[in-house]
Amino acid sequence: MSDMPHRLTTRLAALFQHLAEHQADAYLVPSSDAHLNEYGPIYQRRRAAISGFTGSAGDALLCPEGSHLFVDSRYYLQADQEVDPAYFRVHKLGMEGAYTLTGWLTEMERQRGSLRVGFDPFSTSTEAYTSYVKALKNQGSVLVPITPNLVDAVWEDCPAAPARPIYSLPDEVTGCSVAEKLTAIRTEMARAGADALMLTKLDEIAWVTNLRGSDVSHNPVFEAYLVIEREQATCFTRVAPPAEVQDALASQITFQDYSAYPAAVRRLGTTPELTVWLDASGTTMGTRLLLAETQRLHTARNPVVLMKALKNVAEVAAMRNAHVHAAAAKIRSLARLERQLAVGQRVSELAYSEMLHEEYSSEAGFRDLSFTTIAAAGPNGAIRN
Repeated sequence: MSDMPHRLTTRLAALFQHLAEHQADAYLVPSSDAHLNEYGPIYQRRRAAISGFTGSAGDALLCPEGSHLFVDSRYYLQADQEVDPAYFRVHKLGMEGAYTLTGWLTEMERQRGSLRVGFDPFSTSTEAYTSYVKALKNQGSVLVPITPNLVDAVWEDCPAAPARPIYSLPDEVTGCSVAEKLTAIRTEMARAGADALMLTKLDEIAWVTNLRGSDVSHNPVFEAYLVIEREQATCFTRVAPPAEVQDALASQITFQDYSAYPAAVRRLGTTPELTVWLDASGTTMGTRLLLAETQRLHTARNPVVLMKALKNVAEVAAMRNAHVHAAAAKIRSLARLERQLAVGQRVSELAYSEMLHEEYSSEAGFRDLSFTTIAAAGPNGAIRN
């Protein structure tokens, strides 16, 4: 029998001791990580580690007198199955009378007066931080940045950070060189009057650099930060790209260790008159707090979002080619399924999922699934919330 319930109880108790040391009444644990991923590397899945809820989306608010989990309709049933009601109240967003996280912060404050709410600034976007601030109406209430993360402090068997290889994509797949992308980005920076652009989201960094990795399951990305200035760009990675990749990009991007990112941001912060572009939805408060309080900021959506969305001819061709390979594999898997069913063989959802993976992986150029196959039949085929 799993000892997970006992471990979660122990972790919660230890976390509340740390929370008391910071004189905080509650602690926010969002589903996002340092790069605001929905799907993060295992070592950053803190909400699952402290609540038991493993869905890809959902935020927790930890309180000594009773904690809370906020989930959307995709996870109503899963939350009920995975979360211990003795410790967590599940708020099912969208149902009548259900509280949102910000709504519950306002309600807690109404019930208790002023609140001190702890949070990890490196897993909270500046946009989310603003919404939490607005939810707290009392002048005595405050959001308390706490580092290092309190879940990390009590997660006794936390996995190590990934250290997987980084590889480059050929121009025939990307259709646009790194030099061309950086030139276009700097043009937008000049229009906005920005001296530096901070990128923390992994898909954006992978697109700009034309590099890929496998630090996150089913996502071809690598953990990194990217700082683009008028004359230079610096990428901070856990694993250095191969020498030949660094040599090819040497005139465009300098690579440094992931741990050097905070010092680089502080360096920018020593010149408050520089204008730093921070996308409010794509940058954490951790990055913001590394800059000077008086730093000049440009907080519009960063230019990479739209550039990445507008696919060039090569990207469209690569997408179509991927769909052709996927369709061929899926058709073969369905044919196999029909043949097995025709002779009376029983096939479970798991068996079909494995069969489909076999067919996908036999296609040229296959690297990984984009997500775990969702296969359901009979009573599992249509679950109503």
